[in-house]
Amino acid sequence: MTNYEKIQKANPQLTIYQVGDEQFRDYGVVYKQFDLTEINDYMVRVAVTAANQYVPKNPIIEQMSVIHEISRDVIWRNGAFSRPVCGPL
Repeated sequence: MTNYEKIQKANPQLTIYQVGDEQFRDYGVVYKQFDLTEINDYMVRVAVTAANQYVPKNPIIEQMSVIHEISRDVIWRNGAFSRPVCGPL
């Protein structure tokens, strides 16, 4: 069972879309040209608690070179903030 299927099973009352679904298009763009291996490797080691917790800043991730690349290439385009960014799930 995929993580997506687990989330759907745990929340049968909700319609849950994946970022590649047409219904998600208004909320952001998936940029696949970035190598997120370093971020994914770090996130595998982060403890997940039963409660969902928003972490607005993570100094370790902020120092990763791909974050700087994304910042240059996607977030600040022509001096203006771009659409939200989502990586592969």
